[in-house]
Amino acid sequence: MNVAKILVKTAEKRPDNIALVWGERSETFSELLSRSRMAAGAFRAAGVSKGTPVAVIMPNSIEFAEVYFATLILGGVSVPIDVRLRGPALASILADSGSRVAVVDSSVAEFIKEAARGTPLENNIIVVSQSEAMDPYSKALQEAEPVQDVPEDDESADALYLFTSGTTARPKGVVLTNAYLDLFPETMVEVVKSSPDDVGGMVLPMSHISGPILCNLVAAQGSRLVIFKSLAPNDLLAEVQKHRVNWFHSVPPICAAMLQLPYPWPYDTSSLRFIAMMGMAVPVSLMHGLAQRFPGTKILQGYGLTETSPVITLTPLEWADRKRASMGRAVRGAEIRLADDHGNEVRQGEVGELWVRGPHVMRGYLGRDDLTRQVIQDGWFKTGDIARADEDGFYFYLGRKDSVFNVGGLKVYPPEVEAILREHPDIRDVVVYAKKGGLRGYQVAALVVPEPGRTVNRQSIVHFCRSRLGDYKIPHLLTVVESIPRTPTGKPILPSDRESGES
Repeated sequence: MNVAKILVKTAEKRPDNIALVWGERSETFSELLSRSRMAAGAFRAAGVSKGTPVAVIMPNSIEFAEVYFATLILGGVSVPIDVRLRGPALASILADSGSRVAVVDSSVAEFIKEAARGTPLENNIIVVSQSEAMDPYSKALQEAEPVQDVPEDDESADALYLFTSGTTARPKGVVLTNAYLDLFPETMVEVVKSSPDDVGGMVLPMSHISGPILCNLVAAQGSRLVIFKSLAPNDLLAEVQKHRVNWFHSVPPICAAMLQLPYPWPYDTSSLRFIAMMGMAVPVSLMHGLAQRFPGTKILQGYGLTETSPVITLTPLEWADRKRASMGRAVRGAEIRLADDHGNEVRQGEVGELWVRGPHVMRGYLGRDDLTRQVIQDGWFKTGDIARADEDGFYFYLGRKDSVFNVGGLKVYPPEVEAILREHPDIRDVVVYAKKGGLRGYQVAALVVPEPGRTVNRQSIVHFCRSRLGDYKIPHLLTVVESIPRTPTGKPILPSDRESGES
């Protein structure tokens, strides 16, 4: 997809239609294109041209979208970076990306300048401040010569470097070319009937793959995107009502927070056609709870990774109620197999590692051919996720391969145990992991967040689980916590002393 060319065409066709909303601000397509061209002019003056990486380090905002489109107008490479990153991880991403310009939020400008010290990026940092009428970013746009031309079509040219979060290892840069940018808009039209009249909601961090793919959808369809300014449940639902949002995709912790609000609530959410859960194991109990709170709204799942552009399975709307526990079927062009430990395809209904092949698979990890070869074999990308498929071709997530562990020679899949524990009336949230010890080599351990005013004890958990789980799956070690630490995309951060449990 030539995003720049498509944005120009959409702005010509729908110039006065609102493209982006953030709080009380909004931009029409003509305004978005105009400001993106000015930003491109500022970047060109700083040395950006075809193939030049441009870092954007900002919270969700309209400016994020402007910088993304401006970079692609120049044929550059967009490098979104999580605004929460600090220290060595941030410095390594800036260095590995080769970014020549960085547009950063004022709240993190000093951290960025420190991380960029001594690099070519040091003197090319443009600061965005939401509290200043004429911040450095606005001044740069005002002084720039807008870029009117757009790059020639080149599907093989790099468009995105997206760095996966690394806690114990150096972050890896996923390389996606222009060819990958078509895939999400096409999937949205085909599977969930997205249209130019839709109002989508931006919930997840734009610095992850969600930002670029939803920007691409806006450009391709001429639809509207509401960038939620606050993710507090009351604020989010109020925005849904105010802007008549038709859909958004999210992660379980955000949706679970909405279910904690008193119900019935004073918000009209009848505009919502669907809510999609992405990126991790989704408790079926949460799906059922959302379906009750949002009558008339389809609650569905999808699955994908940054390395797969990202969506490779999604549940069609017409199947949402029947396959609520599933993460969907393979989208067009994605070839999926479930493989055993020797790479052999397992039979239908059996458990295996999910491999995917097709146009969705990344070109590779930036500057890391060794890592690329580890995960891509004969075109197959080995996701590291465990799943099974049913007779209708729907896939069910069972956890990360490195989180599955053996207890006395029998495999334990943490999401399966978590799903049962979440049905316990005293438990609000839970994460299950392996702990080395005991007669069976490994023990099932769990961090548990109790419901307000409730008490959780192991004896109650064991009694509850005995009729629902095999004995070897019942948690032996139970730790009650106030909350489970999670990454910005909602994935749990497990205790540092856990064991993988693989054997």
